[in-house]
Amino acid sequence: MKFFRNPYLALVFRVVIGIVFIYAALPKIADPFSFSVTIRNYQMIWPGITNLIAIILPWLELYTGLFLITGFYIRESSHILAVLTAGFIIALSSALIRGLDIGCGCFSAADQTEKINLLKIAEDVVFLMMILQIALVKNHVFTIGRFFSRTRPSR
Repeated sequence: MKFFRNPYLALVFRVVIGIVFIYAALPKIADPFSFSVTIRNYQMIWPGITNLIAIILPWLELYTGLFLITGFYIRESSHILAVLTAGFIIALSSALIRGLDIGCGCFSAADQTEKINLLKIAEDVVFLMMILQIALVKNHVFTIGRFFSRTRPSR
C-alpha cells in the first residue's frame, strides 16, 4: 500500500496528468465552437448547455493541470479531475455501446479522426488510476505551496 502513497510517484503522475490536461485544453479553448459540436455528438447533454460546457470545461482542465504541476490545490484539483475523467469514461462507454461513430474530442475538438474505441476508454481508466494515486498522497513533494510555507532562518 505504501507504493500507492509514494509522494515521488505522485510527483511523476502530477506532471504527466498535468501535461495531458493542459495539452487537451488548449485546442478546445482556441475553438470552443468545434468543442461544442463534439459535445453535442455524444447526445448525452441537453443542447442548450453545450456551449456553456464547451467554454468552462477546457479552462477547468487547464487550471487543474497547472495546479497539479505547480503543487497548488493538489487535492482539490485531483478530485475535480477524477470526477471529470470518470465522466469522460462514462461518455465514451455510452457512445461506444450505442454505436456512435464520432470522434472523441479528447485532444482536439475539430479533429474527428480520433474515433471512440476501447483503447480510449482504457487510456482514461489509466489516467483515473493515476489521479486517484495523487489524491491518496498526503505529503506531496516539490510543491510551490511548500516552498512558500518554509520558515526562513532568523539572522
